Amino acid sequence: MSGHEGFHRALSAAQAGIWNTYRLDPKNPNDSIGEYLEIRGRIDPDVLLTSFRRAVGEVDALRVRFAEADGSVFQYPDRVNDRPLLVLDLRSEADPRKEAEAWMRADMEVPVDLHCGPVFSMAIFRVADDLTFLYHRYHRLVSDVLSGSTTLGRTARIHTATVNGEDISDAGFAPLAKQLGDDMSYRNSGAYDEDRALWREALTEAREAESPSGGAADAVPHSLLRQVLDLDAEDSRALRTTARTMRTGLAELTVAAAAILLHRRTGLKDIVVGLSVPGRTHRLGNSPGALANVLPLRLSLRPEMSLRDAVGQVATTMRSAPAHQRHRYEDIVEDLGLDGSGEPVGLLVPFTTADHRLTPGDCHIEATHRLGGLDVGDLAITVRDGSRDGRTEISLDAHPDLHTPIDHRTNAETFGRVLRWIANASGEECVGSVDLLDEDSREHVLRTWNDTGREMASAPRTFHELFQDQVRATPDETALIHPEGRLSYRELAARVNRLTRLMIGHGVAPETSVAICLTRSADFVVTVLAVLAAGGAYVPLDPCSPPGRIGYLLDDTRPVLIVTETGARAGLPRLPGVPLLLTDDPAVRSAQAELPDGTIDPGELLDPLLPQHPACVIHAVGSAGRPRGVVVPHEGLSTLAAAYGWHVDVGVGCRVLQCASIDQSVSFVEIFLALTSGAALVVPSPDESISGPALAASVARHQITHMVLTPAFLASLRRDDVPEGTVVMLAGETWPPDIARKWRDRADLISAYGPAEATVVSTLHHVRASDPDPVPIGVPIANVQTYVLDGHLRPVAVGTEGELYIAGTQLARGYLGRSALTAERFVACPFGAPGRRMYRTGDLVRWRHGGSLEYLGRAGHQGRAGG
Repeated sequence: MSGHEGFHRALSAAQAGIWNTYRLDPKNPNDSIGEYLEIRGRIDPDVLLTSFRRAVGEVDALRVRFAEADGSVFQYPDRVNDRPLLVLDLRSEADPRKEAEAWMRADMEVPVDLHCGPVFSMAIFRVADDLTFLYHRYHRLVSDVLSGSTTLGRTARIHTATVNGEDISDAGFAPLAKQLGDDMSYRNSGAYDEDRALWREALTEAREAESPSGGAADAVPHSLLRQVLDLDAEDSRALRTTARTMRTGLAELTVAAAAILLHRRTGLKDIVVGLSVPGRTHRLGNSPGALANVLPLRLSLRPEMSLRDAVGQVATTMRSAPAHQRHRYEDIVEDLGLDGSGEPVGLLVPFTTADHRLTPGDCHIEATHRLGGLDVGDLAITVRDGSRDGRTEISLDAHPDLHTPIDHRTNAETFGRVLRWIANASGEECVGSVDLLDEDSREHVLRTWNDTGREMASAPRTFHELFQDQVRATPDETALIHPEGRLSYRELAARVNRLTRLMIGHGVAPETSVAICLTRSADFVVTVLAVLAAGGAYVPLDPCSPPGRIGYLLDDTRPVLIVTETGARAGLPRLPGVPLLLTDDPAVRSAQAELPDGTIDPGELLDPLLPQHPACVIHAVGSAGRPRGVVVPHEGLSTLAAAYGWHVDVGVGCRVLQCASIDQSVSFVEIFLALTSGAALVVPSPDESISGPALAASVARHQITHMVLTPAFLASLRRDDVPEGTVVMLAGETWPPDIARKWRDRADLISAYGPAEATVVSTLHHVRASDPDPVPIGVPIANVQTYVLDGHLRPVAVGTEGELYIAGTQLARGYLGRSALTAERFVACPFGAPGRRMYRTGDLVRWRHGGSLEYLGRAGHQGRAGG
C-alpha cells in the first residue's frame, strides 16, 4: 500500500461479496457488465468521447484500483481519464455491425485486472454515417447495471448540452466516500438488525429454493446461455393494459409471470423469486457504484388461485420489500445457514427501463443491448421496457452447467407463453390453468414419444403360450441351471406340464390363486410356470418372512392351494379346506411322475384361460404400511416378456442370475427375462449368499451374463466383482451419486423403472458415457405409454415437473379386494381410445429433450402440488 496512505478506503459490504467471488476465479470474464447503445443520426464521435470522459470524471466509483495488505482489501484513486479511449471507424467494412459486435465480444472475454486497472473500458464504433455504437464495460466490483445506464445517460446529457452550447450542470452524484460511509452507518445501526430479523423470519421456512433446473452449480460460469424473446407491440400493449386493469405495473406482472412459471415447472406452492433492486437510499439517488442487491420475494401460489390474487400478492410484496433492500443478499444466505450449500433464490428477475428520451443532440438511442454481467445461479429473466417501437425485450440468461441450449430455448418459449397468457387474461383465471405447451410440443409428449406400439410375435395371449413358443424354438438349449444339475427347455416343460396337471386336479383354474412358499430353487421356478399354465395366479411367499406377514398374505388372497416344502411347512398357518402340496414329499413326486408330460391342451383346463385373467398377485407396501395385492394379468407378463426381446440383448447362450428374494417383483423379471428368450436361468443354492464376494464367486462360477440388481447393491460391489461386459439391469430405487461413472465402462448398465401396478418394468434406458446426471429412468418400453401430467391431468412441457401416469397393455387389473383404491389409482385415460385406463404412479418426473424421463421423487409431500 506504499504511496496510497490517506487515500485508500475499505470495501463496502456489496463489494466484499463480489471480491470473494473474484478471488476464487479472477479471470472470469462474466464478472463484467457490458452494454452498447445504437445511436441513430449523425453524431461527432470526438464530442461523444469527450462527453463520456467528463461523465466518468464525475463518478468516483469508476476511477479506482484495488490492493491487498495485511489480509484486507482497499480501493484507491486511479487516473483513468489519462488512458486512451477508442474510436473505431468501421464504415468501410463489408459488415460493420458484425465487426463491431465481434470486437465487443472479444473485449468482454478479457479479464479485468483489478489491481492494475482500468476497471472499465469504452469504445465508439462508426457503423454507418447515421449509426454509431457506444460501448462500455465495467467490472461488477465498481458498477452495477443501474450505474452503467446512469453513466451513459449522463454522457448523453453532456453531449446534448455541448452541441447546443448550453451550460453543463454538475450531476450531483454521491462521492464514493459518502456511499461507503452510508453503508457503514447502516450496518452499525438498529435498522440493520431489524432488516436481518425480518428477512430471517420471512425465509427461514423457505430455506433453500427450488431452481428452474432442479440442480445446483458448483462454480460461477465464464459465460451464460442467452435467449432473447421479443414481445411485439400488440402483446406489449395488451400486457400494459392488463397492468392498468389490475392497478399495478409491468414489473409486478413480470415477477408474477416468473413465479407462476416456477410454480408450474416445479409443482411447489412456496415460491421464492429474486428481484434485482438498486440497493440505494434516497440520499444516494441513482449515484453510480456497486450497490445493487437481490431481494428474495417469498410467494405462496396455489393452482386454484386467481391471476388477480397472485399479481396482488406480488405487488404487495414488492411494495414492502424495498424498504429493507440495503440488507445484503449475501448476509441473508449466511444467516439462513446456506453458505456454500445452496441459495434461497433459484430464479432472478432484473427489470430495467430503457430511457429513450435521452437524445444526444439531433440523434436518438434506437436500441440498447446487454452483453453480460449477470450473476446467475440458475436462471435470470431480464425485462427491458421502453423501446421506441413499443416492443418489450426479454433476455433469459441461464447457467450452462444446469441448462442445455435446447432446455434454455424451451425456458424462453415457455416464459413468453406465460406472459402472453397474462396479457390476454381477465384476471379471474386460475394460475393452474395456464397451458405451457404449444401444439407441436403437445404432439411430442403425448404421441411421438409414446409411439411404442409393436406387433407381438405369434400374438401370444397368455404367458404359458409364450413359454411354449420358446420350448418349441429351443428345445435342447439349457433353460435352468440349479445345484442338482440343469434342465433343457424340453425337460423343464415336461416337469411343468406334469405339475400343471396335478394342480388342475386340485382345482387350480382361472380366477383362483396358488400360494408358493418355497426357497429359491428349481422347484420354485417349475411351480411358478405350472400355476400359470393351469390358469391360476401365483402368490409368492418368502419362507423367511415373519409369520404375521405370511398369514396376512394368505388371508388376503385366499388361495385354493398352497405349495411349500417340508422345511417351510411349520411356519405356515393352516387354512381350513386349503390343501398343502409339498414338493419334496415322495408321494407328491410319485404322483407327478405318473402324469403325462406332454403339452397342456386348452381343453384340459377347468375353464378357458384368457389374457385378462390374473397371472400373479404382487404385494406392495401401501401408504398405511399394510401390503396390498396388485393383480397382474397374463397379458401384462406376456407384454413385458415380449418387450425384453426388443429392448434387451438376451438370448441363447446367455445366463441370467436369479438372486432376488422370491417374493420380490424383481424375481419374476429374472425368470421371464431368461425363459422367454432362450437364455438359461441360473438358480444358486438357497444356502448360497448373494452378496459381495459371494456374488462375485457365483457370477464367475456360472459365467453369468445378465443380472437384475438394485443400484445400492451394485454400488457396494468392487469393479472386479462383475465381469466386463455383463448386462446389469438396475431397478427398484434411485441411483446413488457417481454409480454410472464408476460402472458404465465396465458393465452394460440398463436403468429400469416401473411399479408393480404396471408389471414392474415400464421404462428402460441403456446408460451411455454421454448421459448427464442424474441417469434417466428411460423411455417407455414397447406397448407402454407414459404421460407426465399436472394436477388437471394436462401434459406438461419438457423440463417441467409433473406426475407420471402409465398406460398400455402392461397395466395390472387393480388391487385385490380394494375396489375404491383401484378406482382412485387406475383412472380413465383422456388420451386415445375410449375405455383406456392409466395408472397414477405418485412419482414426480420430467421429460428430457429426446424423450427420456428423469425421476425427481414422490408426490404428495408438503409443498408440492399434483398429488
